Amino acid sequence: GIALYDYAASFSLIIGIIAILLFAVSRFKKNRNFTDFSFKLAFFMVFVLIGFATMSIDQPKTLPDKSLNTVRSFTLDIEEINQRNNSTELIGNATIDRQQIKVMVSHKGSIYTLREGDRLMCKSRVEKIPGNDLPDTFDYSEYLRRQKGIIYRCYVTPQQCMLVDHNDNFKTLLSRFRHTVTQAIIRSSLSEDAAYLAITFFTGNRSYLSDIDRERFSMSGLAHILAVS
Repeated sequence: GIALYDYAASFSLIIGIIAILLFAVSRFKKNRNFTDFSFKLAFFMVFVLIGFATMSIDQPKTLPDKSLNTVRSFTLDIEEINQRNNSTELIGNATIDRQQIKVMVSHKGSIYTLREGDRLMCKSRVEKIPGNDLPDTFDYSEYLRRQKGIIYRCYVTPQQCMLVDHNDNFKTLLSRFRHTVTQAIIRSSLSEDAAYLAITFFTGNRSYLSDIDRERFSMSGLAHILAVS
């Protein structure tokens, strides 16, 4: 059911009806062989239906077209922060037109003062992440949709966002500890490359590693060290 959801989501209702009918037949039909077959087939279809239902519930929320591609103000509750080469990637729940959706915000320039749990007031244009139609190539938009429930993104500059609040929970407290360790390493006398490597080992945050360093670990056979950290 999970595997076929993208191709045959409309069949979920039909499968559910067939499963109910087979269960009914298995109870009233006197032929034992047919009864066993009907029951097993119905049982299988129920699991397929559960797969469909799971995928349906897990689908990210969408915005109406009128809310897209126009500059608007919204709040963002940060859940994840990733440092890129020349930007900071913020992932969290945004409230846009009274709807809460998950958004990936690309902040121009590196910013190390934000923490998970911070609430930002942003002003930018929200757009749908375009898909990749080329065959046999990695579709990043599909990866974000399936793995993180993200289908929208926007770009902001430091002037377009402002910290307005912070909400703590267990996840944010853990993130705060990691943030404290990260800041201590950045302020140390270590070189930038050494500091980023130390952050990766001590906090498990691999977003500070450059693509070149990742490739070096992979080529040297030491990629498992990053996984352990």
